[in-house]
Amino acid sequence: MRPHVRGTAAFEGVPLKPGPALRSAPTARDADGLPGSLSQCDSQPVTFGLEPFAVGVDAKAAIWAKLGVVWRLEPISPNYGKPVVRGVFESVTWVGDVTVWITGEAELLTFRLADGWNLNKHYDLASPGDLEIALDELAALIAQGSVPDEAVTAWDTRGH
Repeated sequence: MRPHVRGTAAFEGVPLKPGPALRSAPTARDADGLPGSLSQCDSQPVTFGLEPFAVGVDAKAAIWAKLGVVWRLEPISPNYGKPVVRGVFESVTWVGDVTVWITGEAELLTFRLADGWNLNKHYDLASPGDLEIALDELAALIAQGSVPDEAVTAWDTRGH
């Protein structure tokens, strides 16, 4: 494991491949007897492999180390039948996460700690190359303040 990434490429023993189609499970009940979350479905087509996410983050290890960015990669989650993988990052100046769904949708959510400015961007990924572009845009944002095309920005004014 490299120091910039918490967790491992295999997410500490959790397989990266979503595996065969997931089946519905009985509804669990919480402490109040209310239905819990159903997290499995067999109807979601795989259009974007989730495995390249950890590989893409790890491929930029030197950049993340230079920028002081630490990643925490989470295992693939069934997410109500729409599997997702998420990586949370933090540095001295920025925090945020990148979320990628099996459909190829991805979200970059960022927050600049100094002043509450945030930048969010939606991506429609078709290949691992598209994911690399998203990670490059994140690196440019942290290093140079470069705002990616089609990003949405706002100020968090709560508490100010």
